[in-house]
Amino acid sequence: MTTEIYVASLSDYVAGRLHGKWINLSDCSYDSDVVNDEIQEMLSESKEMIAEEYAIHDYDNFPSNIVYKLGEYPNLDRVCELGELLDDNGDMIQALMECTDDLSYIDNAEDYFIGAFESESDVKYHLFDLQFGDLDQDMIDRIESYIDLDYLWSEYIKHGNYYCQYLNGTYYLFCFY
Repeated sequence: MTTEIYVASLSDYVAGRLHGKWINLSDCSYDSDVVNDEIQEMLSESKEMIAEEYAIHDYDNFPSNIVYKLGEYPNLDRVCELGELLDDNGDMIQALMECTDDLSYIDNAEDYFIGAFESESDVKYHLFDLQFGDLDQDMIDRIESYIDLDYLWSEYIKHGNYYCQYLNGTYYLFCFY
């Protein structure tokens, strides 16, 4: 996944022209100073005599609830931080943002991330291990047939601090407590 932003000259926009540039955050090494240099270069190529203001009109490969929070006039440092996180952990971050729209969770996403699983059944067995993992294997073998994994899943996911999001063929499990 590669995150990009489309930056537009507001002077040109007001004059009825579209003038802007797609900026690949990875190509800018997620450095807000480099991104700002790219923006200034775009503004210098404007047909308007004075082109100083810009807005971010589009985000590519950013989840919609992140785009909504950032808006047209975000802090470029924050945009670069989020772009790097998304490029490094895109699906996991997107799944996290489906569980909450609070951007503060992104900064510590690894703290909330339990794991990625191929099936719902794998998630259920992982939840079982979380609950009963301290028992010795002999005890687990004896009680496992008495445990209703569907009920355990229901209690953890529906009523607990665990959230599971299915995205692109993978189940992502998070815990917020």
